[in-house]
Amino acid sequence: MLHNTQVVEINGIEYTVVVTHNAVPTAPITVYINEANNAAMGDYVYTIKGTSATLSGEENVRLSRLLEAKFGKPVYVGVNGQAGDVVAMFKVIQDMIGE
Repeated sequence: MLHNTQVVEINGIEYTVVVTHNAVPTAPITVYINEANNAAMGDYVYTIKGTSATLSGEENVRLSRLLEAKFGKPVYVGVNGQAGDVVAMFKVIQDMIGE
């Protein structure tokens, strides 16, 4: 299991991004995004085989679905604040996973 943490700035907003993943095809990817200086609990989205379950909010379903489509495995995405630019955040996460 690989666990990567990175602080990134997207459109002037700082985020801490934590990604846990594994090379095993059935092992889920877990992504936690925390917008700096944000204490509010945000979205929690689980996506598997194109179906998403939103446990809190729906603003970041697109990010979860993009990740699931790219990597072909279950994805858990937890967000405190807003993920902001979904495409930029997707690229950050993709780079952290190394694909």
